[in-house]
Amino acid sequence: MKRIFLVFLYEKAVYARAKADLLPEFATQQTKDAGDRVAEKETDTKDSLLAESQQHVRAIKGKGRVGVELI
Repeated sequence: MKRIFLVFLYEKAVYARAKADLLPEFATQQTKDAGDRVAEKETDTKDSLLAESQQHVRAIKGKGRVGVELI
């Protein structure tokens, strides 16, 4: 892969992980009804951001989205 594409994937992975880490802080700042709805969806959003980050890291390593090994 070209270096520019690897840097692009790395930045996307870091940003996705940072968003996942900062999401609880955002949800606790909200005090209205809308904040309650954000907090309810927080787990799903955090999981999807972490999965996105992991997919980018796997792409950097040259691996596919799913890994299978023979036991």
